[in-house]
Amino acid sequence: MFSADASQKNYLARYCIEDVITLSSGQLLMARALDGSRYILQEIRLRRALPPGFEMVLRHLDHPHLPKIVEVLEEADSVVLVHPPLSGEPLSMLVNEKNVMHPMKSLEIFRKLLRTLLDLNRLPLPLGTTLDPRNIIMDGDHPYLLVVHFKHFSPSHEDERWRELLFFLLTGERPDRNSLEKQWERVQHRIPPEMQPLVRNCFDKDKGIEEILSQSSNIQWERARVQNKRISKRVVFSATMASLLVFGSIVGYQVAMQASLQKKPLDQTVIAQQGQNVDQPFSTMRFDGSGSFQPVIIKATDGAWIRFHVNVPESGWPLVVRLGSTPDAPTISIQKEEEPLIWEVWDSDKNGNYEAQMEILLLPRQPVRLALSDPEGEWKWMAATSSIDSVPTELNLSGGDGVSVTEGVVRSLARSGDAATSWNKGLPWSLVRGEALIKEGKWTLGAGSVATVRPDAPVSLTYRPRSGRQAQLMMEWELNQGDPLRLVVKSDGMTLFRMGRQPVPLQKQSFKQRLRPGRNTIVSVSVDDGLTVYLQQGRNAATLVHPLPADQLSSAKISAMRQTVLTKTSQPPSREGQK
Repeated sequence: MFSADASQKNYLARYCIEDVITLSSGQLLMARALDGSRYILQEIRLRRALPPGFEMVLRHLDHPHLPKIVEVLEEADSVVLVHPPLSGEPLSMLVNEKNVMHPMKSLEIFRKLLRTLLDLNRLPLPLGTTLDPRNIIMDGDHPYLLVVHFKHFSPSHEDERWRELLFFLLTGERPDRNSLEKQWERVQHRIPPEMQPLVRNCFDKDKGIEEILSQSSNIQWERARVQNKRISKRVVFSATMASLLVFGSIVGYQVAMQASLQKKPLDQTVIAQQGQNVDQPFSTMRFDGSGSFQPVIIKATDGAWIRFHVNVPESGWPLVVRLGSTPDAPTISIQKEEEPLIWEVWDSDKNGNYEAQMEILLLPRQPVRLALSDPEGEWKWMAATSSIDSVPTELNLSGGDGVSVTEGVVRSLARSGDAATSWNKGLPWSLVRGEALIKEGKWTLGAGSVATVRPDAPVSLTYRPRSGRQAQLMMEWELNQGDPLRLVVKSDGMTLFRMGRQPVPLQKQSFKQRLRPGRNTIVSVSVDDGLTVYLQQGRNAATLVHPLPADQLSSAKISAMRQTVLTKTSQPPSREGQK
């Protein structure tokens, strides 16, 4: 999927992949074109070739509940749909047991999406999709389906998730097929009586989409209903999107964190500003799960650093941070999910409570940075999305029942100075996008995450290749003069490209044997005497050398296709030992 060979993969010759978002039904690639514009790419794998004229069908597809297709790229074994950035709210984060959707709105959305399934199936080239809530984005009251596939042409199976959608919208729960009757008895009071027969019929395998849609059109309302309160979670699905599961509500605002593993007072660890910074404590907070927010006032001239201790009981998720006072302000919602790196280390205590130190760094025209760290100093988790234009005057906190915030301090930065550098405690890399975990002195980048590296710093990283011929790792270097360089590592070798209007291969180094999937692979980079890249997996080793004046490199960036571990090297790799 990430092949960099322009003769095999057209889209990688024209787009720089900056992030990978994995949804229930497929992947979205957040990409940047050579002119800097942002797009969403969706690659659909094919079992057999599509019929002639399919590109014209897709380019002219103008459906209100599908993202617009601005370009179609044909590959050897797949088709890539190019979409403009999309804004909205993920339905899976918008609805839960405490925040169900208004019945009339639920029914309206359900009807729209069932009609969309029928519309897609009637196209000259039938398309399929899933109504899994994780594949549905809400832009106000307008739903979009993110991932599609070609029926009969791409690997897929008949999806029946549409039968569960209305139940989920009205109850906030996913139906348990093994004990549906018991679940129904427990939650049926949440479903209006006039809608209960429809919801039950959705699970009848003998009833198809058209019959259910017809029944839904006959429902009559006997009384006015009031919409439940909910937490606003605005998401921007753009090329700067980071981890959807962790930030289910904010993609579009960058977050990163300091690399120190020690818990110290802010005024001992933050930037030395010669007394110009001001620390202001704020009151202890406790939340009851009602969705109400409590404000933290920020009086900052050039930035703010917020720090507090948080305690979350097992039933108290999510923890919500809103960057502003209005309901539509950017919102960070930390959920208890299995995917993000933080859940590899953040365990509850014997009472079932989750405790951590939380820090947020706000600087104008820079990433919003977030950090969660173990009170004992054993780990620290970071996450990042895109930058904000200005520091908000107010930050609002909320949480589930029993969430508490203590030891809160706002540090107003009179001068931002080297705040971002101090945040990373002088280490040669910093998170740009996605998530990372710091433990035992090592940085682990999450899949799809991006980190920058000082150009003069030797770098060593470890990753585990996947099977297939896709790209396993990408590194880029910006030059003071000329087009940037991009290194692409695949299972059969590594290639250095100059990324101009069209990528130009500069150096290529094959491996003696293909990299084995799932095995630790070490990549070391030095820039002392040109650009030198050394790769080793067991006895399989190779070196790529490109002559380049050291002062030409201005920045370096690592894109992790899978989890990648960064380790600080004391010495660059020796060329003599690499031959």
